[in-house]
Amino acid sequence: MRKRLLAAALALCLCLPFAARARESDWIADESLRLTGQVKDLAGSPAWRALMGGSAEIAELLDGFAAADQAQEAARYTVTGAQADNLLGPEAAELPEELLPLARQRIISSIGIRLGSTLGAAHIAAQSIAMAGESLPLPEGWEGDNQLVLLACGEAWSALVTMMDTGTGVLAQQATFLHMTAADAMAGLEEMGLQPQ
Repeated sequence: MRKRLLAAALALCLCLPFAARARESDWIADESLRLTGQVKDLAGSPAWRALMGGSAEIAELLDGFAAADQAQEAARYTVTGAQADNLLGPEAAELPEELLPLARQRIISSIGIRLGSTLGAAHIAAQSIAMAGESLPLPEGWEGDNQLVLLACGEAWSALVTMMDTGTGVLAQQATFLHMTAADAMAGLEEMGLQPQ
């Protein structure tokens, strides 16, 4: 009897629409942790690193993040279209209207790299090797603008996950690591005009 009840409960869970399951828990937090886990897996995979190549300095950064502590959410940010336009700068005024959505997506997805650029070229290269990303249907009830989730990964490491509504019913997600504390990353995001929720 217990096995049948368990099987029925499992079947019910599998039949629930994706959006309904998303509302039952903090889906953004769960996704952020999952994507950060993928970044750690990429950073620590010898086969992946052999495929991607890189210097000893890059390998040291990848080893460091792969060994970093379990990720914990440190802050969450909403990035509006107006904030994305501020990040683009005055040059965005020269863009044709039809290119603005793409420019906004690009600038939001590059925030982690912009923070990493303060740490040097090897850091940017390491980030590109261990970057995780995917696209999925926009969850039902997705509210508001694009989301950034900053995660602390121990004392010296952090991760940044971006979730962008592409405007086509698709949510584009990207995660990368930073060899900086979550507090330093928050300060960098504040310099960009972003404030935690």
